[in-house]
Amino acid sequence: MKKRALHYTGTINANRLNNAPLPSEKELKKEGRGHMSSVYETTNNLSLVRWLDNKCVTLISSYLGTEPVDNVKRYDKSLKKHIEVARPAIVKEYNAKMGGVDLLDMMSTLYKRLMKSRRWYMYIFFHMLTVSLVNSWFLYKRSCKSLGTKPMTMEIFQSQVAECLKKAGKPARGRPSSASPPVRKKTVVVPLPVQDVRYDKIDHLPDVVGTRGRCRLCPKGYSQIRCSKCGVYLCIVTGKETRNCFTAFHKL
Repeated sequence: MKKRALHYTGTINANRLNNAPLPSEKELKKEGRGHMSSVYETTNNLSLVRWLDNKCVTLISSYLGTEPVDNVKRYDKSLKKHIEVARPAIVKEYNAKMGGVDLLDMMSTLYKRLMKSRRWYMYIFFHMLTVSLVNSWFLYKRSCKSLGTKPMTMEIFQSQVAECLKKAGKPARGRPSSASPPVRKKTVVVPLPVQDVRYDKIDHLPDVVGTRGRCRLCPKGYSQIRCSKCGVYLCIVTGKETRNCFTAFHKL
C-alpha cells in the first residue's frame, strides 16, 4: 500500500503487535478512562495507539498518531452524568470513516451464497461477486435519490441482476415442449421481465399455446400467443380492430 501511495488507519489485534511496548488494558484502567499510549516505528512510518474508552482499543496508522487530541462526551455510569474524555486523532479519523466498511460487511451477509467447498479460492471468488453486487446496489440507490425515485430492495435488485445475466442479450434455449403437463386451474401471474431482457431484441418469438391468457399490454385483451423468451401473453389481432401488442411490448 505504501508503494501505491495509499495510507491506512484501522484496528489491530493484540496478537499482531510483535511485542510492541504498549501498556496492557489492566494498566490503562488504573490510569482512568481516556488515557492513551503510543509507539512509533520510524522505518515504515507506522504509529500504534492504545486508547481506553469503555474498553481498550488498539489502532495502527501510516499517517496519524495521537495528536491533535480532542475531547468527546461519554456517559459515566458511576457518576450518572456525561463527562469529557480525551480522544486521540487516530480514533476520530477511524470513527469518521469506518461506517462504510461496516455497512458493506453487514449487507454482504444478508443474501450471501451458502456453499461448501474444500477449494479456498472459491470463497474468495464468490465474496468478490457479493461485494461487487452490494456496491452496485449502493450506486443504484444514490442514482434513485438524485432522480427522486423509490429504490428496490436489495433482494429484488439481486434477483433482477441474476435475471439479466441469464437472459439479456442471449437467445432463448429451445421452445416449450408440446408434451408439457396440463396447466393447473389456479391462474399463475407471470411477472413482467426486467427491461434489459424485454428490450434486448434477441430471440423474442411468438408461440401459439393451447390456453388463453390475458394480454400484458391490452387492458381487456386475451391471447393464445405467448413470447417464448418473456413468457407473457400478447395480442396479435387482425380485422377492424387491428393491433400488434407483441411488437409494441418489445419496443422502447
